Amino acid sequence: KANPQGMTIKSLQEKTKISRLDHILQSLSKKGIIEIFEKIRGDGVREKMETFYSLTDQNMEGKIWTPAQERVILTLKEYGTLPLSQLCNLSHSHRRVIERLAKKGYLTKAKRPVARNLSLTNIMENFPLDLVANENQQKAIEKITEALGKKKFSPFLLHGVTGSGKTEVYLKVMGTVLEQGGSVLYLVPEIALTPQLIGRLQTRFPREEIAVLHSGISDPLRYDQWRLLNQGKIKIACGARSSVFAPLRNLRLIVIDEEHDESYKQEERLPYNARDIALMRGMMREATVILGSATPSVQSYHLSQEGRYTLLNLPHRVEQRPLPSFEIVDLRLVREGEEIISPPLREAIGETLRQGKQTLLFLNRRGFYTSYLCKSCGYNHKCPNCDVSLTLHTNPKSLLCHYCDYTEDCSLACPRCGGRKMIGYGVGTQRVEELITQYFPHARISRLDRDIAGKPSARAPLLKAILHGETDIIVGTQMISKGHDFPGIALVGVICADLSLHMPDFRASERSFQLFMQVAGRGGRGETPGRVIIQTFNPENYVLKHVQAHDYDAFYREEIAQRKLLRYPPFSRLMCLEVSGINGERCSKEAKKLGQSLREAHLKNVEILGPAPAPLSRLRGRFRWQIIVKGTTISTLHLVARLARDYPLPSGIQLKWDIDPLNFM
Repeated sequence: KANPQGMTIKSLQEKTKISRLDHILQSLSKKGIIEIFEKIRGDGVREKMETFYSLTDQNMEGKIWTPAQERVILTLKEYGTLPLSQLCNLSHSHRRVIERLAKKGYLTKAKRPVARNLSLTNIMENFPLDLVANENQQKAIEKITEALGKKKFSPFLLHGVTGSGKTEVYLKVMGTVLEQGGSVLYLVPEIALTPQLIGRLQTRFPREEIAVLHSGISDPLRYDQWRLLNQGKIKIACGARSSVFAPLRNLRLIVIDEEHDESYKQEERLPYNARDIALMRGMMREATVILGSATPSVQSYHLSQEGRYTLLNLPHRVEQRPLPSFEIVDLRLVREGEEIISPPLREAIGETLRQGKQTLLFLNRRGFYTSYLCKSCGYNHKCPNCDVSLTLHTNPKSLLCHYCDYTEDCSLACPRCGGRKMIGYGVGTQRVEELITQYFPHARISRLDRDIAGKPSARAPLLKAILHGETDIIVGTQMISKGHDFPGIALVGVICADLSLHMPDFRASERSFQLFMQVAGRGGRGETPGRVIIQTFNPENYVLKHVQAHDYDAFYREEIAQRKLLRYPPFSRLMCLEVSGINGERCSKEAKKLGQSLREAHLKNVEILGPAPAPLSRLRGRFRWQIIVKGTTISTLHLVARLARDYPLPSGIQLKWDIDPLNFM
């Protein structure tokens, strides 16, 4: 009543101090007492306006002009209408000259909206204009082009080994779509891949404007690109997962590169999977959708086996280049202290350096030491907000939590006993970099992880240096494994395969297979055949056996049999309910009560697992319990979600649910 124009739910919650306000508001809305409506808030982003000048119809014959005035008039006669900044540059005249001519009635001026300049970094200066497709590529292009002509929803799974030329297939089909007046949405899993992609697109389609959409773009630039896309002035939109919402006119083709990549899933705030939304957009627009990967997700490959996606294969690398050879190093047989860089790996790095080729060392863990302990009393520095050990980082030297960014000074005495003798355990990319520097002091070494290249502006120069052969050894995390094409890399070393193999997740084997195959695929893309060395304490693991044989089909058959036995996706749908709170005991109690309430609903074709503490039981100051729901259909999961939403949790306890979760940590 005090705010007849309405107020936001957040403001109302702050005033009333009611935590479960949404239930009350829904009830009042159903009774017609209040109205709930959505309103887009203005965030200060507006169109950029610029003054444009053109010649009037006024007779200019016989007039005597100054040299500067004459340059302005001649420039406008040649170009017609120009913005002030461009007119000044082309006529080499000061703005005062232009304004005087306008005041005298010789020029007209008008304000018009203009697009802000988007600075795009192209690291592929020498990318070829057009390549001749090989036989397998041509078959794929013909099948997709045929589907485009039918103008109905057509999903394709393009399964091609690393280096098989999947991107060339995308570009050929894109050319056909653009010639026919259609538009294209091109998704990549990481911002890091956009500079390389933009280089290819700019080279192949020089006359086309390209919209780049991701979290690194400023709001004003995003606004301009969104407006131009909506007006149909830009026909190519590319970027990370958020670009799936780009308002393209006449959308005919959607490309989802590296479709298996879990970066397409947003976990925070509103959870969504950009791959699934892209497929839905394709269905709604009757467009063609290409899902491309060297290691398709088990779910997508299963759908292709059922005939719901058309499977296209690129089984060979372009120009008949061989796939990299694999060697497995059994770390159980390596002398203590040499496990990080084993003798076989060190010898291979030296040989690669002598050949003048590049080496990529992969370890999916940042920092120097993953644990930092007191040698006197055994105290382990842990994050006060999360249930994890702090990681020691160098430059600057500090202890850091990789989940909440909590930082602690590592030079202080032990908080338990006051001792100053500390010892580190575990290994991160910084420690690998230091060891490699000791072994090969004359080598040019680059590290590519979030600490070094967290921002696109910092990442692009590193990628460019690698591409141009200005670095000998690259130490990187998962960031380096995704989609990059570096022809100089001849050797790939996986420092510790066991980090991903033994994660507490039913998808751990699938992720590991994809990760090893993808990182191995960075090698041998040039003239020199690639070589991959994987270090592990578990060389008998079936994932490594299939990786070594380059056999995705064999891996899929073994993995899908286990999934079917345990009724895991794609043979069921999953939902994760997360109950969290600041008080651990209270959170546990409420999670168990909610789990019991859902079981007592006796729903058909639904299995309730848990509750149990999340693998990271405390995160950013909140204790977390999980309830996993298995259902046969999406409608059953929606029913459980509604029951959970309506369950009366007390103040201070939050409930979050995620349908088709990819991360259970």
